[in-house]
Amino acid sequence: RVRGFTECVFLPLVRRMLDGIFLCELRTDFACYRIGERARITALIHNVGERKWRIQVKFIVRAWRKRKPIAIHTTVVHIAPRDFATAEVEHKVTMNDDVLYHVTAQLIRDGKVIDQCETGFVVWSERVLTLPPKFAYRNNYFHLNGKPIFLLGTDTYSNLFTSPSHNPLTWARMIEKARDFGVLVVETLQPAPRTDNWDERMWRNLDAFILLNQWLGTIYMAGLLIGHNVILTDADLARQARYCRRVAQRYKDASRLIYYLNGDYRLQLFNHSDITTAFNRFLRERYRMDDALREAWGDATLRIGDVAIPKLHELKRTFDDVRMVDLSLFKCWMLRRWNEALVRAIREVDSVHPITCEYYRTPFGGIDIVATIDGLNVANIGYFDLPRRDLIRFPAVFKFTDMRMRGKSLNIGEFGVKTHPAWALERGGRGYHIKRTEAEQRTLFILLPHYAFALGGSKVQNWCWQDDYDRVFPWGLNYPCDDVEKDALKVYRCMGYLLGQLEPVWRAPQVVLITPDSHRAGQSLASYEATVTALHHLICTHIDFAVVNECALVKLKPPVKVAFLPAPFALSDHAFAKLQRFVEEGGVLYISGDFSWDEFRRRSREGRLHRLAGVECIKLLAVPDGNAPKRKVVPASDAVLLPAYEGNPCMRIRVVDDATSIIQRTEDGEPVTIVHRFGRGRVIFTTDAWEMRIIVDGSDGVMPYFGAGGALYRYALRLAGIAPIDVHPDIPAIHTFTQPTRFGIAIVAINMDSRAHQIRLRHKIGTRTIVIETTLAPERPVLVAFDNGASLRCIEATNSIRINGVEVANGDGLFAIASLDRADISHSRSLLILPMECTRLSIHRTAPIKSPLIIGELRNGRWHVLERIETLTHGDYAKWDIPSDLTMELGRCGIAQVRLW
Repeated sequence: RVRGFTECVFLPLVRRMLDGIFLCELRTDFACYRIGERARITALIHNVGERKWRIQVKFIVRAWRKRKPIAIHTTVVHIAPRDFATAEVEHKVTMNDDVLYHVTAQLIRDGKVIDQCETGFVVWSERVLTLPPKFAYRNNYFHLNGKPIFLLGTDTYSNLFTSPSHNPLTWARMIEKARDFGVLVVETLQPAPRTDNWDERMWRNLDAFILLNQWLGTIYMAGLLIGHNVILTDADLARQARYCRRVAQRYKDASRLIYYLNGDYRLQLFNHSDITTAFNRFLRERYRMDDALREAWGDATLRIGDVAIPKLHELKRTFDDVRMVDLSLFKCWMLRRWNEALVRAIREVDSVHPITCEYYRTPFGGIDIVATIDGLNVANIGYFDLPRRDLIRFPAVFKFTDMRMRGKSLNIGEFGVKTHPAWALERGGRGYHIKRTEAEQRTLFILLPHYAFALGGSKVQNWCWQDDYDRVFPWGLNYPCDDVEKDALKVYRCMGYLLGQLEPVWRAPQVVLITPDSHRAGQSLASYEATVTALHHLICTHIDFAVVNECALVKLKPPVKVAFLPAPFALSDHAFAKLQRFVEEGGVLYISGDFSWDEFRRRSREGRLHRLAGVECIKLLAVPDGNAPKRKVVPASDAVLLPAYEGNPCMRIRVVDDATSIIQRTEDGEPVTIVHRFGRGRVIFTTDAWEMRIIVDGSDGVMPYFGAGGALYRYALRLAGIAPIDVHPDIPAIHTFTQPTRFGIAIVAINMDSRAHQIRLRHKIGTRTIVIETTLAPERPVLVAFDNGASLRCIEATNSIRINGVEVANGDGLFAIASLDRADISHSRSLLILPMECTRLSIHRTAPIKSPLIIGELRNGRWHVLERIETLTHGDYAKWDIPSDLTMELGRCGIAQVRLW
């Protein structure tokens, strides 16, 4: 008689459950040991039944993924009804070449294993700590084995160290899977000690986790003081600095490490003499003399050293409220003090590994990435926003953090969305905590890495790696407990393997935008939004540009030809001198609004208008936070190719210099926009600070664009002889970028419209003109990479794509192809093929492909074949039909080895 499921599985399971005895936890006293130490291994057993048990517990220790045990320990426990018992053994750690050891505990009754549990421990090795690839940060990019690489990363948090569901065995599986999926940066928001030192158990946790990352080939980003208030007493700051120095001293020899000082900054003032003393020290640096402070604050009784910190509720919070400005700048000063103290402590023992912090996407309350980044290597923001608005605003918001001119790369520290139905709008989902569809999630994970790469970023990280084992927290790329990946992880893998091939490099551009930092001080959200508007419209011109900062402005040197300064109003004398020098030496400078206020919010610098713009103010129509009356603005002549529009000039001006010409005026003839020849350069000045009026919102799902403002930006570029990428149609919803690479250039186009568009791009590589023709699908990218000889090295598209009239590839959905042997795709012998959303794919070949397309994935660092697909040849084209359930996997053709380093 054949026994069925009920007899073989169900009934034994029920009997087993009725027995009521289970292993509920297995742990070692430390996560990491040195040779010669004794590991204490403890199993916790729970008897939920009604009878007493005598049961054997067997502990098996073996090297990870090896069958032969290196030790077996057994013990017997007696456990009363409805009680717990522990079984404990000791294992001596002996010399061995293995790093990770797998420990299994088995409950044995009547010679049968009735339950088992597993954990692991790590054996420390200085050799493993320094294993290749070597990791470095220089020239605005991270490098692995000397080559620049665009990195993908993921975030984890302190539950890795505090939850009984996690141990070195689960850590190793997570790290290895991340690496196999092209996610090379693993970040953990570590808990922080209350003193300047950890207890030994936590140090051993860090030892194990960091060593596993070095062993398995990933980069560890160590979160040191996450969520901490950075306004501290002197003693507390010194304590935190000592802690960071201890971490650096312990792990400075690791091959791949990023120090992550803080994310979720807090700036909370409190009553303490150290804080008041710091405030007065700040005032001394800013004003130097009591009289200067008294004049700025309008209080003749003030004396630096005795000034109380202003209370927020007592302030006017207007543009001319200098106390509000100083309170904001003091908070920036305190954040810089915190950053600098911790960076200095780390650099005392480790001058190699990069240091970063994560800021919020929008500056507020003194947490201002531009004003406080001193000492950090990388500008890093978390990015979350409302559906669709997140995609529309991202390019400009991310570009605001571009400080590559200061040697500080830009990164996304965390991004992601929830797809869990509990966060649907009808169930109370709010803000960015709103359920998205899986299609929307897929779009986000495609577009944000592309935008980050194209805008000059060096790394993106998602929040987070895995849904929590112990609670509902559905942000992860993997489901809890069984570690099954979600589709979003497969999308993310494709981005990692595609963008990881391109080796981006930094080259200073001809165009910069200057952030008006003096105006933004004082929590001016309006000034920040004006800068975002300017960045958005400059991106829409299809020009490569960088961002420089007024607060750190140095001489603008070639190749910079054009600088845009939107709505500065308050401008430091130092910055004005640098801009004046830039124009004198031949630069083109665009300024909007006004720049005759000083950094103390006094309109004491009206002479700047005459000097730099050749005009003077007849009447002020509005202060920066006021509203000027609407006026119709028209071109001054038919020769000026600028549109008419409804504007808000903030002042009436008259021309006082023969070197000044009017290009825009009101209908009744008053000048609005002028071009002034100054030295060898020119200044374009408009009294209409339109950037403060136009908000890049995107909440309605529509790409905002102010045509008159964009036209003025293009006018400035033409004046300097700078040509953007030639793209047709030239519409705001299509963004195009060029990104230099170590071997040539990558061209990226992204369609943010809800409709598809046929586009034609023209770009010159050396002496050869490249014409790219394709159809851009909604919310999808096109990427084409060439080497310096114009050989095609990488291509990504959603349908037919033609280069100089030849159809080089065609598909029925998003796909990507990269040459892995540095040859042109048409005759490469090693191809990486990412079908992504494509089931029918063809590529043009000058040499036939005789091997099949192998679809597979990396598992435990080894290639695993899922399917072999026959390569069909039709004329000069190789073709493949790809099953729909395999499109998000990796594909290789020829002799390719799929890897990122």
